[in-house]
Amino acid sequence: MFVNIIGISSILVLVVMILLNASLSKIIITLFISSVLLFLARVFLENSSILNALTASFGILSIVGFIYVWIHFLKHKNS
Repeated sequence: MFVNIIGISSILVLVVMILLNASLSKIIITLFISSVLLFLARVFLENSSILNALTASFGILSIVGFIYVWIHFLKHKNS
């Protein structure tokens, strides 16, 4: 139940951010934070194994997005 609440609220936050024209990096960071929260909820509340919780919580989109934000951050830090 708690995992569903996190998922639904994350989707609502992301939709509002898109409608308010937030930057892509903020949207991706929000996606990553929601994935971390889902991972923690699955490990501690649902007693899933770490590997199962990790694969269920972090999709390819959030991993690619986090890498994008990290590269973008490093580019701006070096310039």
